[in-house]
Amino acid sequence: MKEVVPMVQEVIKDQVQVAGTGYDKDQAISNALANIQKKVIAKHGKIILRIEPLGVVIIKADEIVYTERFFFFFLPRKRKRYEITLAVSVDLSFIDTEKIEFTTSDQVAKLPAKVLGEY
Repeated sequence: MKEVVPMVQEVIKDQVQVAGTGYDKDQAISNALANIQKKVIAKHGKIILRIEPLGVVIIKADEIVYTERFFFFFLPRKRKRYEITLAVSVDLSFIDTEKIEFTTSDQVAKLPAKVLGEY
């Protein structure tokens, strides 16, 4: 008779808020999306198998224009920086380590063959 093994994989839906900055729009969005994994791991602290984005909502998108000068006076030029904040709905698949039952066995530690002089 087969032993029933409990399901250790769980799937939940969650929403995380991430922010990113960059010198162009694509870089800012890419930077924000790269932070999804860090936020999910910090929030749940479990072993993540898969993070699947389901939807993205833009909370804030700013374009910051500033003047850059060489030696404070020479060659002024306008520079842009983009900042974006997103709310991302994700489908998380993770392993719940609390549900895993480990068996315990005692073993005597052996010294490595090199220490014993065996080759």
